[in-house]
Amino acid sequence: MNDMAPVTTAQSADLLDQIYGGIRAPETWPDIVRAVGDSLGADIGIMLAPSFNGALPVPLVAYGLDIARIADAYLKHAGKAEFTHRALATGRVPGAFLLDELMPKEEQASSTFWQDLIVPLGVTSGIFAMLRTPDDNHRTVLMNFYRTGAHRDFTMVDVQQLNVLMPHLRRALGVVLDAPPGNSAPNIKELYNAIGAPCFFFNTEARVIHVNHAGRLLLEADDGVRLLDGRLVLSDAPAQLELNAALTRTIGEDWSAKFRTGAELLARRASGGAPLVLVAIPIGADNAIAALAAPARCALFVLEEKLRSNGLLAERLQRLYGLTSAETDICIDIAGGAIPAEIAERRGTTSATVRSQVKAALGKTGARRQADLAALVNRLRF
Repeated sequence: MNDMAPVTTAQSADLLDQIYGGIRAPETWPDIVRAVGDSLGADIGIMLAPSFNGALPVPLVAYGLDIARIADAYLKHAGKAEFTHRALATGRVPGAFLLDELMPKEEQASSTFWQDLIVPLGVTSGIFAMLRTPDDNHRTVLMNFYRTGAHRDFTMVDVQQLNVLMPHLRRALGVVLDAPPGNSAPNIKELYNAIGAPCFFFNTEARVIHVNHAGRLLLEADDGVRLLDGRLVLSDAPAQLELNAALTRTIGEDWSAKFRTGAELLARRASGGAPLVLVAIPIGADNAIAALAAPARCALFVLEEKLRSNGLLAERLQRLYGLTSAETDICIDIAGGAIPAEIAERRGTTSATVRSQVKAALGKTGARRQADLAALVNRLRF
C-alpha cells in the first residue's frame, strides 16, 4: 500500500456516511474499519475490546492480520492489556497515540509483549486508539492501525486525522453498543436492536440464537415466519428450501476459513400480503479467538416495510447530540426542505425563536450551516 495524503473533504464526507451508516447496519463495521485504515495508509486494522476484566466484548474486526502468527502469544498476554493501561494512565482517552508514545523504542527491544505480538506481524509503525473508555458503559473499544515493511512511519498528523474522526466513531458506536435506559446489563446482541428491520441470528447448526426487537414483532404477527424448535420456518415451502440452502452457504463449516457467501430470496406470506425479502449475511470472523466471543455465523434480515420502525429518527438525534424535543423537530423540518418562516408558522411561534433554536442545534451537532445540518439528519433517516 502506498503512503496516502491527508483525507480530502470528499473523502471525509464518504467516511462519515459509512460511519453513521454503521448504526443501521452494524454488519458493515468491517468496511468502516478498513475505510478508516485506508484513509491513514495502514496495512493492518483492528477493532476489538481490550482483554481486561470488566470490559464487555465487542465484535472483533480485523483486516490484513494473520492471527495465526500471534495466536499463542495473544492468549499468553490476554488480560494484561499493556497498551490499554498505558493509554488510560495518560488521561488523554478517548484519543489516539503513536505506539512509540506508549512504549518508547528503547523499551521495545526488551518488552516480551512487543516481541511476542508486534514483531511477528512485521509492524514498523502503529497507531493505538481508544475510542471508548471503561466509563462508556463498559463497552471499551480499541481501534488500532499498523504499517509494515518499508513504508514511512505514522506521524502526529496521522494521529490528528484519526482524532478528527473520533467523535463520529464514538457517537455511532454509542448508539449500537449502549444499552437503552432501564435495561439490565448490556449484551452484545443489543448491537442489532437499533435496526428497524427484523433480524435473526444463526449459529453453526443453523439454529436461531437471537432475534432483535423488530424480529420479535414479525414473529408476533405470525404471517409467513415462525420459530419451531429453534429453527426459522417459512409458510412458503419452496422458499424454505431456498432458505435452508442459503443458510448452509452463509454459515459454512464450523469456524473454517472457507469462503462464505450471502443470499437473497423472496418468501410469500400466508395472508397473501406483500412477500418478504430475506437477506442472509455472513458474520463472525473465521478464527479461534473470535469464536469464543461471537458464536453467531449468519444474520438474516427481513425487509418488510409495514414493520419497519419509523419513529427512531428523533430519538437518534437526541441521543447522538443532546437536542431538545423542539430542536429535534426543527432539524427534521429543515432536512425536509422547510425554511424557518414556514417552520415558525407551523409551530405557532416566531421566526426569531426558530432561528435561535436552529443556532443551538448547529452548535450541538457541530454543523456549520443549515445545509450541513440537513445532510446530517438525512444521514440518520432510516
